[in-house]
Amino acid sequence: MVIAAPSANLAIVAHCGWKGVRLDLAGKSVRQLLAFGALASDLSAAIGPGIGPASFEVGPEVLDQFATPYHLHTAWGTPSIDLPLLLMHQLQQAGVEVDKIFPSPSDTFTDPQFHSHRREQQLAGRNATVCIVSQDPSQLEKQP
Repeated sequence: MVIAAPSANLAIVAHCGWKGVRLDLAGKSVRQLLAFGALASDLSAAIGPGIGPASFEVGPEVLDQFATPYHLHTAWGTPSIDLPLLLMHQLQQAGVEVDKIFPSPSDTFTDPQFHSHRREQQLAGRNATVCIVSQDPSQLEKQP
């Protein structure tokens, strides 16, 4: 997840797995940006890519930690949690406008473009996020 406040030249990049979502990392990140002088009206957020609810199989010990409206099923019928939807709600509750929240449609489990520990059954590999905050995007040097 990336939350940016361009007019304050601030951003937070955070990994929000189920434990981070359970601890409201998105809301805490927004509140931290606001404490540093960002304006709520200036905030925008990008979610993912990450594991999608159709692939995020969880056991009862995880399922029980989230409200029922976020309970779904994987493509193969096992319990799942909709982490992107939860993150969107946390961001909105913390003050990010709904039209400034951009969830990725990519599911890292099913999309081979991304590394997935669950899919590949190995620890090697990483995904990375780069965030450049600017009030004037035309001044950013374009990279190939």
